[in-house]
Amino acid sequence: MEEVITPRKPLEIFAQRCEIRLQENDSRKGERGWLEGTPGQLYECLQKQVAQLGRSLIDGKGIGLEGIQRQCADVGNLAMMINDKMDH
Repeated sequence: MEEVITPRKPLEIFAQRCEIRLQENDSRKGERGWLEGTPGQLYECLQKQVAQLGRSLIDGKGIGLEGIQRQCADVGNLAMMINDKMDH
């Protein structure tokens, strides 16, 4: 029997933000559109998103807390996509 793992509250909130971002993009690429890309392509996208997040945090581009949280969700989603891609 597998151990039941209860996610921490910050992880639950982050996962919800990630899911919202995924659903916002479903109309463009479908529910699992990342399966079309290679792990390398996804990694390149991840690098760009991390750089964008870094610029926003350092430069304070005025995108506000919600904008930073959206960028964090984008980074998390790309990491998830690479992880999911490894299972297929």
